[in-house]
Amino acid sequence: LKANGNAADSDVDFLEEAIEVAPKLSPLYATLARCYIGWEDRDTALEVVDEGINKVGKHPQLLLIKSQILWLQNEKDTAFQHLNEGIQLYPNDVSLLTQIARYLIDNEQLEDAKPYIERADIIAPSHGALWELKKIIAEKMAR
Repeated sequence: LKANGNAADSDVDFLEEAIEVAPKLSPLYATLARCYIGWEDRDTALEVVDEGINKVGKHPQLLLIKSQILWLQNEKDTAFQHLNEGIQLYPNDVSLLTQIARYLIDNEQLEDAKPYIERADIIAPSHGALWELKKIIAEKMAR
């Protein structure tokens, strides 16, 4: 993928071919879905994620991306449902924990976000997603 985060047609073609060769590799579906999100084609991104879930199972990154797409489509309740399901299956996945905390913070539910932040901080205090979340909290508190 290009350094600017935008995927070229050849990147997408490569990923689609790779999925045909290795249909059980969840990172391929996750990366392909992110390409479509970058192109603002959320419907296709959601189709890719759903296909990945059907082929690979409920991998945490696929559930995370699905929640992000649903959040962008303003389907917030459904996004929360998928994150909660992911946390039930993978209670120590820092990406899922920080994402649900971020959505709660976006919803002005900081107290509800705290247990997720605390758990993520215990599991991986130097995780990039956690640092990004802490930055968002600091910016909100500075306002």
